[in-house]
Amino acid sequence: MRLVGLRFCTSKSSTEILVSVAEKSEPATSIIRGCQSEITAFAEQAMSHSMRGRPRLAVESLISRGTETRNAKLIELAGLVVKRHQERIENGAELLAQADELQRRFCQPSTGVVSKKRGGRSAGGMVLRT
Repeated sequence: MRLVGLRFCTSKSSTEILVSVAEKSEPATSIIRGCQSEITAFAEQAMSHSMRGRPRLAVESLISRGTETRNAKLIELAGLVVKRHQERIENGAELLAQADELQRRFCQPSTGVVSKKRGGRSAGGMVLRT
């Protein structure tokens, strides 16, 4: 349960979906909510490095933890930080390539169903006949 939580707790809403899937199992619910807190705390800690003028450390830690957990929030955050501070990060292109590779492997939707327009309508949209 912990591995699933660390992988998929990317936002409050994704966490709540996992909690609902746990079907009110108290141990599972606690683990999932703990994973959300852990991921959020780690992201905040990494961002504090960036705000204190150490963006490389922030990116390296996000990439490392993102590789361990495969958590999209951490991986995407690593890419955003390196793009924002690339001129201040030695070998920033290498870090960006690592973040991009992780994003390609773990953050891309497995199917394009939601993002693709089919039949002239957006996802969830309806075509009204006139």
